[in-house]
Formats: sequence, C-alpha cells, structure tokens
Amino acid sequence: MSLSQKFSGLILVPWFNSAEWEFVYHSVYSENVDKQHKALELLKLWKTRTPILSTGVEGTLIILEALLHDTDLLSSEQLANHYAIALMRFLNLSAANSEKQGCFAKTSAKNELPKWLINLRHDVAHGHQIPCLFNLKMGLDFGFNWLREKYWKPQSKIIKDLDIGGSNQDQQLIKSFNAFVDVTMSLFKNCDLNVSYRNQINMLIRSTVGKTTSHLNTMSNILFEIIHRILRDLPKLDESCWSKLLSNEAMLKPHFSVTVTEHESVKLETKFRDIWKNLLNVLHQYGLLFLLVEKLFDVTGDISHKESNKKMAALWINEILQALIQSSDDTVLELEPSNFTYEQQAQDFQKIVLYHADLSQNYINYFIDSLLQYANSDSKAVIKQDIDSLFEAKIENSHCAIAEIQVGEELLLAYEDHHEILVESGCKVFTEVKPMPEPIRALNKWQKLKDTSAFKSCPLGVLPHQVGQSHPFLIVD
Repeated sequence: MSLSQKFSGLILVPWFNSAEWEFVYHSVYSENVDKQHKALELLKLWKTRTPILSTGVEGTLIILEALLHDTDLLSSEQLANHYAIALMRFLNLSAANSEKQGCFAKTSAKNELPKWLINLRHDVAHGHQIPCLFNLKMGLDFGFNWLREKYWKPQSKIIKDLDIGGSNQDQQLIKSFNAFVDVTMSLFKNCDLNVSYRNQINMLIRSTVGKTTSHLNTMSNILFEIIHRILRDLPKLDESCWSKLLSNEAMLKPHFSVTVTEHESVKLETKFRDIWKNLLNVLHQYGLLFLLVEKLFDVTGDISHKESNKKMAALWINEILQALIQSSDDTVLELEPSNFTYEQQAQDFQKIVLYHADLSQNYINYFIDSLLQYANSDSKAVIKQDIDSLFEAKIENSHCAIAEIQVGEELLLAYEDHHEILVESGCKVFTEVKPMPEPIRALNKWQKLKDTSAFKSCPLGVLPHQVGQSHPFLIVD
C-alpha cells in the first residue's frame, strides 16, 4: 500500500531495513532448519506488524510454516491435511490474486505455474479424497522454489533503504560516527575489526576523501575529520549516534578504578577516558556537550541498563562537569575553550536532577559535588531553593553527621537562617545527628495494597469501578 500521496511510489513495509529483509531471504533458502525457524519467526513478526503482506512474503510464510512441521509428531493424514491447506492458500494468493472469478487457469499460466499444480489444487478443493502426501509435498516444494525465482531474487536487486526527510549528509554523519566509535574501541582493546566491516568503512572513507587506509589510527583520524566537518555545517547528532555512543560497547563499557581509603573513591580509568577526549571536545565546540550530560543522566534511571553501565554514566557526568569547571587539577579531563557556556542548560539540568531523580540512588553521589561546584562557578545564577535541595540530597546520602561540601562562600551564606544547619569557617556543614531510617528499596512506584476488602465482590482482574450490570468490564458511575 502507498505510504502517502506525498511520497508517491513508496511502500510501507514491515521489515526494519533492507538488511533484515536480506537476512530472512538467505535464511529461508539456507537449507539450515535452525535458520529457517528463525526466518519463520521474523515472517510472523512482519505479519503482526502488517497483516496484509505482499504475495511473495505471505506465500513464503504459508509454505515455510507447512514444511517445518515436525513430521515425527503428526500422522501421515494430519501432515497431508496441513500440506493441502497450505498449498491451496498459496495458490489462491499466487494464481487467483485479483483476477476475475473463473480465470484461475489463465492467471496460473500467465504466472508460469504448471497445469499439474492447478489440477492438484482442484483435487484438494473439490475431490472426495485429499491427494497423496508425496504429491502435496512436491507441490509445496515447487511453490517454494517458484517464490524464490519470482519474488525474492528480483526484489533483492532493487530493494533499498530510504530515510524520508533525511539527507545524504545526515546518513554520512551517522555512518561515520558509528564507525568512529567502533574504531576507537578497537584501538583501545588492541584488536582488529572484522574484514568485511573494515572494507565497508574504507568504502565510506573513499567516497568522502577519495582514498583508503589499512591502519586503524589513520582510519580513526579520517573519520574524526569527517564528523568535525559535517557538524560544522549542521551541529546536530541523530538519536542513533547517541545510542551508539552510550552503549555497553562504547562509553558505558565498565572501566573505572576504586580507591579504598577512609572514604571509597571511584573514578574513570584515565586511559579509557582519554580515548574519547577528541570527540568530547568536538561536541563541546558545537554546544552538544551538555546534551550528552543529560542523556548520561537518563541512563542512570533506565532499568534496561546494567548497574555497571549506570555507574559509568554517573562517573562520566562528574568527569564532564569537572572539565567544564576548568580546574587546574592535572587529573581532570582537559577541554579546549568554546563559545558555549551552557548556563541555561546547567540550570535546566539541576532541575531535572532535583525533581526527576531518585535522590536515594547512589549514582547521584558520584557527581553531586561537581554539580554544586559548577553551579557556583563563574557567578552562574542558581535558585536558592535548588541549592537547598541539593545540599539536603548531599547530606542525606552521605550517611554521616558532618558533610564536607566544597562550595563557595556565597552558597554558604544562604544557610545562616537554616534551622538544621550551622555554617562555620572551613566550608564544613554540621547537621544534627539523627538515627538513620531504614532505607526503602522499591523496584518501582507501585505499593502493595493492604486493605483488599473493596475487591471482594469483583471478578479476578476487575477493579471496583469497572463492575457493571451488563458487562463486568464496563465503566459505570
């Protein structure tokens, strides 16, 4: 079916991209039962996404499902019934199609379907007995091969991906960015890339700069320059680029060191941090660095990520904030000067942390000091209420009576009238010693209902307000 009148000739398809279509094609005709079962699962997924499939895909699904029936679990009669139904459905799709009733033989000849196959269908539809298993199997095998010649092979030559609204430059940036991330990790792990993938990257480089290279370091530098050049024209990253960067195989791959002293200290491994230095500087040059910080914070609250990945995200936030503060400490990531100060982004990020974060999470402890320090650097405006909340979050999570919070005097002056905190020289904040409450570790926001009396007259799975006279699921006042 046509996608819209605006995009004439475009078809809405159920597969994710041409690579998925190719995978199904080669798996279906691989003569490997396991691969064929995987292809069948994807064909059924396509059927769910788009109930009305093209004839070639629908016919393949019908025949493949019939051929993959476990012959050991079915009798000959049962198997023959399955084959007969599949054969009739396939021929109804492939031969009858949209032709007028009574033209079945003519249409089948036009589509190069043999007369014996049509007669076999006639015996299934109108005969008193189902044809023998051998003939039905032969008919399905013919249809299986016919589909390859009439649908899969011709389509494989013309099928391609099309990103509506996306430019060639956007696609070039996505490919270059993803390749750069993979090459960077390959260099860090001191391992080579897959030969096929390396050739793809070289084709990308050749189409852009007109040359190829066999050295990963050179490949990395060229890809970096491509990214730099494209961002100069359009300083924006596609969501797929962010997903690639913030994955378990890139920036979030666990690489941190733990120093056990009086207070445990966790930091990113310097070597791993520095391999991303150039990319972070480019993002900084084009005002995208704080967007990275926000996306890293999203990771800390995403249940789909591992705990180690969340910790890495929090450590990266701390590292970037420390770099933005421009500390003289040699151990801090060094960022080149940029025209972007991120004042508004910083204030927005503080609000996100305060109002959308679970302050009981330990991940905030990794960067809350840096966030407080960054908020006060260069006379950046911060709402007093936000400072109060940040201090309280810091104190509550420190699990001690005295919290060492290194901030400027301006922030501390705001606490002169605070009823629980007294300020003294030396930037020490003293709090009243209170017994620590038992932590509540809930996996989600739902709480178990203790009083269930309201549900006594309700069927299982029905809420009290859903009980109706005519139907138990009708909502009534």
